[in-house]
Amino acid sequence: MWRRSVTFRALAQRSLAQGGRLKAPMPHSFPIAQRWISSHSVEKLQKCASTGNWKAALNVLAELDKAGETNAEAYELAIEALGRDQKFEAMESLLETMQYDGVVPTSPTIDMMVQAHLVNKNSAKIISLVTGRLRENEPVSLAAFHSAITECSELGNASNPEAILDILRTTRDSATVLTADEYAALIRCFGICKRSDLSMHSYYLMKENGVQGNIEVFTQLIRSHISVGAVQQAMHVFSMCDQQGIVLDESIHAATIGKLCERKSFWLACELFATMEAKGVHASPYCIAKMILAYIRTNNLSAAYAMWHRIQEMNPPANISTYMGIMHDCIVTGELDLLLEAFADMQEKYKTLPNVAYSFAIRGYGRQGNMEGALRLMDEYVQMYGPPTEATNYIAVFNALARSGECQDPDTTRRTISHYWDMMVKHVNDLQAPAYASAAGAFASNGDIVELEKLLEHSKLHLPESEALMYSGAISGFAKSDENYSEHIVVFLKKMADQGIPLNDAAVRAASDSFVKYERWNDIEDLLHYMEPKAFAKPQGVIGDVLSKLLEVDNWSLARKVVDASLAWDIQPHIRSKPLVLQKLADNKDGDPQWKIAYNLALETVSFATINEEHVYAVCNAMKVLFRAERHNLVARLWYALKVKNQLPLPIDAYKCIVLSSLSSGFEKAANTAADEMLNMLQKYHADIVDTSDVSDVFSVIISAFAQHGQDEMVLRLFESMDSIGLRANGYAYLAALRTHAEVNNDERVAQLLDSFEDYMSASPIDPSVMNDTLCSLVSHYAQSRNDKMVLSVFELMQSFQLEPNSYAYNAAIRAYSRRRRLDKVSQLQDELATSPSHVHYRVVDTILKSHLLAKDVSAIEQTIVQFNCKPDDVLTTLFHGHQVHPVATFMKSQGPLVEKRPTQLSLPMQTKGLKWLLSRDATAQAADVALFLLQNGYRVQSHVFESLLDQLSLEGAYDVGTMLLDAFNHKRSMMNSTTGVVDSMLTMMGNARQYDEIRDLFLESSQMFDVQQYGLGMFLCMDGGKFVHVLKIFEKLRQRFIEPDGKVFCLAIDSCHALQDTRVAKLIVQDIVRHKFEGKVVKELHTRLKFALSPNAIAIDPTLVERVGALVLFLEDAGFPVPASVTSKLLARPALEMLSLRTRTRIHCSLQAMNRQKPFRPWWKVNEEP
Repeated sequence: MWRRSVTFRALAQRSLAQGGRLKAPMPHSFPIAQRWISSHSVEKLQKCASTGNWKAALNVLAELDKAGETNAEAYELAIEALGRDQKFEAMESLLETMQYDGVVPTSPTIDMMVQAHLVNKNSAKIISLVTGRLRENEPVSLAAFHSAITECSELGNASNPEAILDILRTTRDSATVLTADEYAALIRCFGICKRSDLSMHSYYLMKENGVQGNIEVFTQLIRSHISVGAVQQAMHVFSMCDQQGIVLDESIHAATIGKLCERKSFWLACELFATMEAKGVHASPYCIAKMILAYIRTNNLSAAYAMWHRIQEMNPPANISTYMGIMHDCIVTGELDLLLEAFADMQEKYKTLPNVAYSFAIRGYGRQGNMEGALRLMDEYVQMYGPPTEATNYIAVFNALARSGECQDPDTTRRTISHYWDMMVKHVNDLQAPAYASAAGAFASNGDIVELEKLLEHSKLHLPESEALMYSGAISGFAKSDENYSEHIVVFLKKMADQGIPLNDAAVRAASDSFVKYERWNDIEDLLHYMEPKAFAKPQGVIGDVLSKLLEVDNWSLARKVVDASLAWDIQPHIRSKPLVLQKLADNKDGDPQWKIAYNLALETVSFATINEEHVYAVCNAMKVLFRAERHNLVARLWYALKVKNQLPLPIDAYKCIVLSSLSSGFEKAANTAADEMLNMLQKYHADIVDTSDVSDVFSVIISAFAQHGQDEMVLRLFESMDSIGLRANGYAYLAALRTHAEVNNDERVAQLLDSFEDYMSASPIDPSVMNDTLCSLVSHYAQSRNDKMVLSVFELMQSFQLEPNSYAYNAAIRAYSRRRRLDKVSQLQDELATSPSHVHYRVVDTILKSHLLAKDVSAIEQTIVQFNCKPDDVLTTLFHGHQVHPVATFMKSQGPLVEKRPTQLSLPMQTKGLKWLLSRDATAQAADVALFLLQNGYRVQSHVFESLLDQLSLEGAYDVGTMLLDAFNHKRSMMNSTTGVVDSMLTMMGNARQYDEIRDLFLESSQMFDVQQYGLGMFLCMDGGKFVHVLKIFEKLRQRFIEPDGKVFCLAIDSCHALQDTRVAKLIVQDIVRHKFEGKVVKELHTRLKFALSPNAIAIDPTLVERVGALVLFLEDAGFPVPASVTSKLLARPALEMLSLRTRTRIHCSLQAMNRQKPFRPWWKVNEEP
């Protein structure tokens, strides 16, 4: 203790020796401890702390240390005294001494240290201090916590806040109780660090700790998502706010809408803005400006103009930057009327406008073909501000004149160009080549070759280095013209070649535009000879542009020549939409495989620095093309290029693609090799996988593919490997493994998998028909070996999950129950089949009859005949084969009176045959009894049979019986002919159990994210069960969740309205469709339904499907939906016409005629033009 006292004194001396104080003033926010302490020394420390007498405080602390009476409060007071005089190093030394002595600092002590580090701007020490306290589960003030999080945000490194999050997650009963504000700060920090996933982890931790989120929490959570472009996750947070009744500020709505527009998710921006308006949140000018862009992109011009009118009505007016943003968006989208309105409104509200605003407006007039407006605006600018001193406005005028077309005659255009050319030359200093090129383009677009040549000569004198740009400007002008100036382009290309002027990027792009537009393929080949890639600024882009245009028009032969040229130039062109082109090449199986094109596209794809899932699929499509072309070595090159792209594991989807393409191409060995590599990779890195769902899905798909190609060994290896490392296969892979284990007679493993049936089936959606087929095949497999135990295990599993067995499964189960003397189960199955609306196969009925025959249960046989409407003659024939007299006699006596026409009545020939059969078995008494029954109940007995029976009775001495027969035979001889007159498929487990309310509650009450396909499946199940109101409720929830509906969802909602005859709701849905421009989706779904209804399978199942499609079309028209002629004309064409009722056919025909009368005439050559 004495030595430590010396240390304190030395500390005091060292502090004195350091001299002067820091210049920065010490904050007055140091917490002053108010304590009642009896110790005289501690009272001295309190006085020193309040006055900042750190020297005396250190001496007192040394005395206390010598006496062994130091504690956390004493240290706190000494540190406070040092802090008031800004002795920061001494404060840190005291804190280290506390740690050495095992004294835990108080929370105010930590606060003072944090303030000291803030003054010194020492972020690392603040973070370390707070993190250490949290790790030791010592209390930290909320102010200190906020300071640490703020410093983490300024550093922008996620490792420090992630460590804090891990501590908070793993610490139970934390001494530091955080509120929603602290979690909001942590979420904001992760957002700044671009880790939105950790932001969500922070939110879920907050919920686990019972803290309710506030506006700031959700705002920061959304900002963290949009900062990384995760707009779907941001929209999900908005949905959670709506569920909890939390209304966020306008700023976060505006920021999200801006990000949605940036990510081209314009429909979601519209939906978010609509909910914002419904909540009464006032939109800022920036938000409204972005909504103008969103509504334009969603083809909702009326809403876009409504937003614009709100901008116009603002007081004070929106700032100039808002107007400039609107004008820029209008230029990009081509909405020129709104552009000019914005410019006019800005002119009214601001005296001085930027030069670029006039450039935008002039360009808008030019694109409209309104030369007068463009020139008038230029003249207004000159009158107000004088001739422009920048070339921007002049270039806009020249570009407008380049699109003049027939608006002006060539002489007027030439004079106008010359006028503004002279003005530009006079007032613009240091005139550059683009201005010359713009003027050349204006002359060229009007076909004024004379003036164009003069301008070229002028540029040679004044700007000789711009010759290449002048020629490219002229070629661009020729390409912009509405006239076909391809010949002029060819002439100028030859001039450039003759003068040794290399083509630049713009010239090649413009020339190829014109040549492709007018299908001048020979000129494209000549253009290849003129091209010198060394002269291009971006040769890969230029050649890729030419190649992309040829690929878009499916000119494969010329595209191959461009590919050959690029190979000769050693250039790898950048091609647009490579995945789409490769998909088209892979799907085109009729023509010759374009392997050279596919291979080059794939090579460019694998040359990227990083490749994503889309690129992997594109490369696999190229492999398919190469497989068809038998270029196996190139397939191997692509595969190895894909593998070596990343040294550590490749994306697992790459393995899926190579395995599937190899199997479909017949390369099973290559598929097995790739699967082995994938399996080794998974076993090595499975512990590092965070989300195993994608891995499980890929493995499941591969297992299903191997099962389809009979690769049983690979199926079992992959499935058991998944199970061993804790991955869950989907239902299809599970069924494949179940079937494979059964085929190899591994009954024990099959039994284990059957016990897990519900777990596998509930984990992933699966078609119930697939489950039915697989389990029925298992039943048939075990029935062949008479394994009754496994037959009944599988069959009873199907019954427990309400799956529909086929006839083979029923046969096998009934035989198994019969062999086990379980006739009660046979009767139970018989009753189920009898009440089923589905057709019962005759073999199943035959099996039931045989089971009852073995038990000699004639009453059950009669019941079977009644239930399944069997032919009694066939049943009696079956009884003959049993060689038993009493069942035959009893069955023949069960027919009832003739007049009742019971289903058990036999035909006259069969009755005769039955009597003969009894007589042949020496069953005279039974034959007499049957004959008497027949005669007494109105049946006829053939004379020769009756005589044989009487003779037999006479021989046996049964005269009284013979007398009775004679009396009955003579009394009634009426001859009367007897006549004879049998589950729904389920798609999901909940639909199988008809739990439609649960399906509805799942979508209405759950906070989980669903996609549109899942909503459509739920609506279809409820529709199938007749729960039409449920369908509309699910549809309503879908519209509240910012999910974009598809055509199937809309048609299901309309179907429900049709079933309920609710035209009011149907009209609301149709208004929603029209408002958001979703008509194409509905029309596509109608085409899909009609195509399916006309398929042979659909006609065999339900021939009324076409009629139902027609009824839906008429109901849509009644609700106000404009059904196009493409749908109605198909309905009125064969064979659909023959399947429509007369009333439906007539109404559709009248509708089509009315539509044709109202359709405006539009020439064919203007089909692709903008209105």
